[in-house]
Amino acid sequence: MTEADLNKLWNAIPVGETNAGTASAIWKRLGMYARPTIRHQLTVMADAGRIHRISRSMPMGGEVRLFYRMPGQ
Repeated sequence: MTEADLNKLWNAIPVGETNAGTASAIWKRLGMYARPTIRHQLTVMADAGRIHRISRSMPMGGEVRLFYRMPGQ
C-alpha cells in the first residue's frame, strides 16, 4: 500500500466506538484492494495502537471484530 492509499484507508475508518465498523464495511467504503488486504492492514494498525479493535458477540454465536479511531487522532 502506498502512503496515499493508507491515508484513504485512515479516512474510511469510522470515528468513535459507537460508529465502529467491520473490516468488510470499511473495505466497501474504501472501494479498493482485496478484503483480506484491508483486514490485514486494519489488524496491523490496531496492533500498533493507531486504531482500536473491539470484539462483539453475535446473536447466533461467534464474534465480530469492529475497528474505529478516536476523534482528533
